Amino acid sequence: MTAIMKNQPTPSDHEVLTALVERVTYQNAENGFCVLRVKARDQRELVTLVGHAAAISAGEWVTASAIGSTTAPTVSSSKPGS
Repeated sequence: MTAIMKNQPTPSDHEVLTALVERVTYQNAENGFCVLRVKARDQRELVTLVGHAAAISAGEWVTASAIGSTTAPTVSSSKPGS
């Protein structure tokens, strides 16, 4: 999956995942590729989110959406209190 940092409305036919970033497992500073472990709402286990983000850190909320499993999700993030 490829996640792109954007703030845009999510069409109703998208699956949406809202989660708190627990850990940034990997991030490439050159191209923004990252692997995140997130705590998703209504999930007991951490979920892995793979994609691209200009800057992201533990403690940020992310919203990812995609159509089906082959479409790149769109991710937006926010820091607590913003």
